[in-house]
Amino acid sequence: MKRVVVLSCAVACSAFLLSATAQEKNAPPAFEPSMFLQFSAEDIVKFLDKNDDKMLERSEVPPIVARYFAQLDKDKNNKLDAKELDRLLAFVKKQQETAEKKVDAVIKQLDRNNDGQIQRNEAARTPFAKTFQLIDRNGDGVMDRNELLVAAGGIAVAPVEVVDKRPGATPPTGTTNPAPKGKPALKDFPFFETLDANLDGHVVPAELGRSPLLYYFKEIDANKDGKITGEEYSEFIKKYKKQ
Repeated sequence: MKRVVVLSCAVACSAFLLSATAQEKNAPPAFEPSMFLQFSAEDIVKFLDKNDDKMLERSEVPPIVARYFAQLDKDKNNKLDAKELDRLLAFVKKQQETAEKKVDAVIKQLDRNNDGQIQRNEAARTPFAKTFQLIDRNGDGVMDRNELLVAAGGIAVAPVEVVDKRPGATPPTGTTNPAPKGKPALKDFPFFETLDANLDGHVVPAELGRSPLLYYFKEIDANKDGKITGEEYSEFIKKYKKQ
């Protein structure tokens, strides 16, 4: 993908596959979503395939693949081959291209000091003023390129840190934010995948930063396990519509 600096394909793929071989077969692979942008479906299958059958069972795939497993499994054999997985990669890469174009346009329009990111004062009096805290996941006062990519529905090309760096800041607990002024509109609730910065299938308070959504965390977390699943988020939205 453009703007992603990687090693040559041969060297990168070799390192990728060697790292998989070096892992214990029973240990979960250290899968990173950015691998969707760098490697082929065949290489990803080799990396995730624990039983060496050249196919992926539901138990072998990361949450982002598990979410679409049934749709990808065209022959309904409860396994994914490289061809089936390639459909997801094609979709992800197309989404990434769209997200990068959006981010490039935003940075070009708002980045007045040309540092490649959006400062809080640069976002003032723009639609981003309302969503700044949600996008700025680490609370450092800027929306960097990776944070903007995630907000635009893309994949960060480097891990998105979700720890609040501000002096004296404490980790969000679900009760640190005051009630939003007035009832938020449904359009203010982003897609679940946008909230799930590391695409591990659930959202923890730290991933919400200082977003107003933090006020609703305990209500959304139906089973009170300290994290929100896509199903819990969908159920909350359904109930919210009826209020």
